[in-house]
Amino acid sequence: MSQFLIEALGSFVFGGLGWSFSEYVIHRWGAHEKRNRTPFQKEHLQHHSKGNWFAPTWMKVLTAGSIVPVVGGIGVLLVGLVPGVGFALGYAAVYLGYELSHRRLHTHPPVNALGRTLRRHHFHHHFGNARVNHGVTSRVWDRVFGTLVEPGMIRVPAHLAPHWLLGDDGLVRPAYADDYVRAGSAAPRAA
Repeated sequence: MSQFLIEALGSFVFGGLGWSFSEYVIHRWGAHEKRNRTPFQKEHLQHHSKGNWFAPTWMKVLTAGSIVPVVGGIGVLLVGLVPGVGFALGYAAVYLGYELSHRRLHTHPPVNALGRTLRRHHFHHHFGNARVNHGVTSRVWDRVFGTLVEPGMIRVPAHLAPHWLLGDDGLVRPAYADDYVRAGSAAPRAA
């Protein structure tokens, strides 16, 4: 394998790890810090309080379109063209994966053990304790920073429940009854 390819792939992987770390930092301190209410904190609070609400896609594209070139430019200045661009592309690719995964956690049922684990991890953050389990696509940084909590039975308010979680009777579907219970007596949201 050529030195160029090793350098490009290595920096791409390192960029992906960079986003993974950024995801944790942004979510833990940028979204859940209580001192100030920034526009991002307000947007994130809507996500917590309105169930499956997400910021509009154009907002996410604008944010990524602003940050990735800066990350790439700094990388090029610090370490050169190939590793700088490789880092920025890895960062952007894993960010895109994060956005798709996060939305899917809320809008689609799990199809395998990893999907089940990540949903339980993330939904404990949403419905159990917002001070823990800040990683959305990875539990690694929660483990590193001591914010990893293994969820027990997760109580999901009916009005915030993902559409796939509750049946027509408003109760947790049998396939998910080992992990979730509907909390409260409010009528479930319309799908």
